[in-house]
Amino acid sequence: MALGLILAGAVGNLVDRLLRAPGAGRGAVVDFIDIRYFATFNTADSCITAGATLAVLLSWRGIVMSDQTTRAEKETLAG
Repeated sequence: MALGLILAGAVGNLVDRLLRAPGAGRGAVVDFIDIRYFATFNTADSCITAGATLAVLLSWRGIVMSDQTTRAEKETLAG
């Protein structure tokens, strides 16, 4: 989930950069959510922030963000 959110936000901002005027690679990311006295951002920025926060919280709890399992875990799952 965390890596998916980060990837989605990065792709969203990349699409803005590639497709907006004045041309490919020179476009601007459009920030349309304005919270007074705090920040202006878009949904892609929100995804990146939420994904990074989730990744930090998972690492603090010791949860591995990988689909790789150890040999002992595979033997246990195999029964």
